[in-house]
Amino acid sequence: MQDFGIYKDQFLTFNNPLFISAITTVIIIILVIFIFVKIILPLQKKMLLESQKHLLEKAQLMALFAELDPNPLIRINSKGEIIHTNESSRSLFPQIDLSGSTIEQILPSLKKLLNENVSNYIENIGGKIFSLEIKHVTEMDFANIYFHDITNMKRYEYELESYKKNLLALSNELEEKLAELQKKLSAELHDDIGQQLIILRLKISNAEKYKRAEILSDIEAVYQRIRGISKSLTPIEVGTLGLKLSLQSIIKNVSKVSGIKGRLNFGPDVDADNDAETDNFIIHFVQESLNNVMKHSQASKFLVAVSKDEKNITVAVSDNGTGISEDGALDNVHLKKTSGLGLLRLRERINRFGGSISIESDSKYKTNLIARIPFERGADETN
Repeated sequence: MQDFGIYKDQFLTFNNPLFISAITTVIIIILVIFIFVKIILPLQKKMLLESQKHLLEKAQLMALFAELDPNPLIRINSKGEIIHTNESSRSLFPQIDLSGSTIEQILPSLKKLLNENVSNYIENIGGKIFSLEIKHVTEMDFANIYFHDITNMKRYEYELESYKKNLLALSNELEEKLAELQKKLSAELHDDIGQQLIILRLKISNAEKYKRAEILSDIEAVYQRIRGISKSLTPIEVGTLGLKLSLQSIIKNVSKVSGIKGRLNFGPDVDADNDAETDNFIIHFVQESLNNVMKHSQASKFLVAVSKDEKNITVAVSDNGTGISEDGALDNVHLKKTSGLGLLRLRERINRFGGSISIESDSKYKTNLIARIPFERGADETN
């Protein structure tokens, strides 16, 4: 016991290095605890509060932007619960209840995509097409789902594809028409005019055996045949006859060839101040429409009516036949060769005028094909 006291007295002295080290260690530990409690810990708390404040401000700012966003936006937490919506999304999904709705209830297909970390996909909602963009905000443990309405874009893509198909059909039809025309001309030149020229050459070679009037008559017959072919290939010259007489000539010929009784209603001043392009389109429209009447309508009568008001020239070709089926509708993608291609040609041509073509029906005429041509060029296209 006495030895322990002596050892204690010797240890608890500043002459003992071990004692000094122990005192120094204790002082350092106390200083570290003091610095941590008084400086570091308050700084950590301050930084945490500032971080939380920053996240809160960021969330509030995102909520403000979301509310101002014209596109629908839904915010969900990691459990798929809806925690925020903007006005557009509430209009799109009136069934949303922030007190307990989940994204699975609103869009069942979206839950699987969220689990698979898909960031973009297309969804049909309420008759509209939306591109959904999913953005995860990791530090705040939620995700924003943005709904971009791409209905118009998809409609334009659909229409573009339709135009491609229709133009291809037109191109094929033109090639067939050209081949048919070449075949017809070849037959006319070889079988008809060619034979007449061979006979005429023989007669001229033996002119002493034939009367001059007979040879001249044969030459005149060949000339008239060539003139007839040339005339059949040349469209009616509106500038020569005028619009009204040209239409009367077309109607007369159609009635004569088809046996369908036709008549013309021509309003006052219709052909006053018209340019040649407008008159030529009217002629082409009536010809194409009457071709359809002859080929497909099974009608007993038709009417061509041309009128003029302050804004438009209106041309209507009406018949009492079977009517135009859906296969011939103007907005049909897969146009039938029988009638749709002709209508498509008319629509494409009237687009240059900014005009429109429509198909109507009434108690008197099953089909009324109506073209409206505005006076002012460059008007909006309407189909």
